[in-house]
Amino acid sequence: MKRAAVALLVLLVCTVSPASADLGMTMTMSMNAGGMAINGQMETRIKAMKMRSDVKMMQQDMSVFFDAASKELWMVNHTTREITKTDPAALAGSLPIAFGEAAVSMKPTGQTKELLGRTCQGYAIDMTVPMTVGAETIVTKMSGTVWIADKGPGVEEYRALTKAASESGFSTAFMAQGLATKGMVEMQKAMAEAGIPLSQEFQMTMEGTGQAAAALAQTGNMTLVTTVTALTTDPIADEVFALPAGYTKK
Repeated sequence: MKRAAVALLVLLVCTVSPASADLGMTMTMSMNAGGMAINGQMETRIKAMKMRSDVKMMQQDMSVFFDAASKELWMVNHTTREITKTDPAALAGSLPIAFGEAAVSMKPTGQTKELLGRTCQGYAIDMTVPMTVGAETIVTKMSGTVWIADKGPGVEEYRALTKAASESGFSTAFMAQGLATKGMVEMQKAMAEAGIPLSQEFQMTMEGTGQAAAALAQTGNMTLVTTVTALTTDPIADEVFALPAGYTKK
């Protein structure tokens, strides 16, 4: 359960201006589900349509690499020294689940907040993804509030990279994989179109009837919170985005 929760945060768990600024973000994140709380930190770096996110939590040390040019996303486990290529289509095909269309609604609240020296716009956001398991229909729902910086260095780079990832079926967000993947791709795309999310708080529930729904309901509602604590546009070395040498590729 704990390893699955960590993976959810890593892949579950972030996502060109004329100045072409590099972008670095440091953030805290937490998840509470079924009475279990998990806290961690993540550093995301973006340069020339490449991204690297490093996550540390619960004695786990992981990284996610995305290259928009090659349309590849890799997950690196530094503990086991393994590199795994992510294939959304293959993953979806291996699951005994049929996903319906994801619906995302994002509406401005009219409120603003200053975060890290940038003026952020408040948005209320909702996402639903229906899925069929055998003869049962279950709906994954997420709702919450996000504060987005829509101006400043790095915003266009973030938008461009996230758009490229979503068009390839990936979400570069840490709240990304599992049953909510399809919805998270659409949700992250909507947020990135507005700018860089600097603070997010979501609640996720799964609704339905039958044995599968009852099993999922045992985990209870899930709360996901992320806060960007540092934002920089300092130059980033190209070698940061190279996969580590000496690891086993799976």
